[in-house]
Amino acid sequence: MEATATLNKICEEVGVCETMPNDHELLLHFGVEELASPGVVLDEARARATPCSCFTYKGRDLCWSKGIIGMLKSEQQQEYCVAGKSYKAQPKLKARYERFAEAAEEAHKEIERMPSGKERLLTWLDAMSKQLAKRGIEV
Repeated sequence: MEATATLNKICEEVGVCETMPNDHELLLHFGVEELASPGVVLDEARARATPCSCFTYKGRDLCWSKGIIGMLKSEQQQEYCVAGKSYKAQPKLKARYERFAEAAEEAHKEIERMPSGKERLLTWLDAMSKQLAKRGIEV
C-alpha cells in the first residue's frame, strides 16, 4: 500500500512515536486515522513488549504504542497493549489532540466526497496544514 510506504518513510525521518508525540508525529496519527486504517505496525516486537500510552477523549480510550504509527483500534489495543496501559495525566497532549481533532474535522469536509487514493490524501494534508495554521500550529 502506497500510504503505508509513505508513512514508513516519514517515520524513518522523524522517528517512531515515543511517550508524547510531537506535532509531526501527531499529524501522522491523524493521517493514519483519515485513511480509515488501524495503527500501522512498524515494529511488532517492540509494540507488544512496551505498555501502551492512553488517554480518554469523548468517552473512548485513545492509545498508541511504541512501534506503531497511529492510534490503535480497539482490536489492536487487545493485541498490542498486553504489557499494560498507562493513563498518566497529560493535559498538554490532550489539549493538542483536541486542536488537531478540530482541524481534522474541518479538513475532512474538503475531501469527504473524493474517492480514496493519493489525491485525497494530498488534499487532506494541504487542508490539515491550513487548519492547523489557523490554530497556531505549523507543521
